[in-house]
Amino acid sequence: MKIVELVWEEWHLEHIAIKHKVRPREVEEACFEGESARVLRGRGKGEEKLYYILGKTLGGRYLFIVVKPRGKGKAKVITARDMNDLEKRRYSIL
Repeated sequence: MKIVELVWEEWHLEHIAIKHKVRPREVEEACFEGESARVLRGRGKGEEKLYYILGKTLGGRYLFIVVKPRGKGKAKVITARDMNDLEKRRYSIL
């Protein structure tokens, strides 16, 4: 999946900022400006499609981002958090 634009909803912005201490700008950087982001097919409920993005911000923060496709290269951000060690290793070998 090729993502060209992220779509944000207020509830998700608040959740990501409060629970995970991740700013929207960091998510945008990890997806579009840092080193190459890796997009992986995730698990959704039923027919729902989700994708995981493993990316690194310009400041060096490794982020795990979950998005839901919205068509025409758009994806709604569901959540974002720091990668765990396993995800960092996977990011480095992909």
